[in-house]
Amino acid sequence: MKKTLFIVGAFSLFIHVVLSGQEINRSAPKAWIDLTSNRTISAVYLYQVRDSSIAISNVLTTQEPIDFNVNHVESISIKNGENVLPGLAIGMRVGAVIGGIVGLASLPKCDKDDGWCELGNALVGQYVIAYYSAGFGLGGGLVGGVLGANAALRIPINGSYEKYHKQKEKLRQYSVLK
Repeated sequence: MKKTLFIVGAFSLFIHVVLSGQEINRSAPKAWIDLTSNRTISAVYLYQVRDSSIAISNVLTTQEPIDFNVNHVESISIKNGENVLPGLAIGMRVGAVIGGIVGLASLPKCDKDDGWCELGNALVGQYVIAYYSAGFGLGGGLVGGVLGANAALRIPINGSYEKYHKQKEKLRQYSVLK
């Protein structure tokens, strides 16, 4: 009995998707909708981009979405989390360079004629600079990854149909129904 119900349910969902003629984006990112009434709707899915409204939902399923007319929308922010790796890489590079500079600056100063001090700095300095570079690189990578994960694409609408229609295709990239 369970197997039959599963097959019927799966077939129904398949038919619904095929007959609707709409592609469902299961990996749609979360959106934050700023309304002209100074309210924000947080962490919802941009369900569908329509001619003069947007439909939002708090789940990816075919639950009935809520429509918002464009003239009530100030802006839409999309957090897709795709900037984590670039942020991590940039943060590590910047941190490593800063660590190298700090490590080089932390070496003791030698007198002009003290050859042993210069030799000691040359031997120990490479490790000091490497340790500072590694430490600052890891710290910079952590900060860059966090900032990259929280980066949001902000699309201003300002309650204007003209601005909305200019941004409609970009918004469709992030909607559940294409």
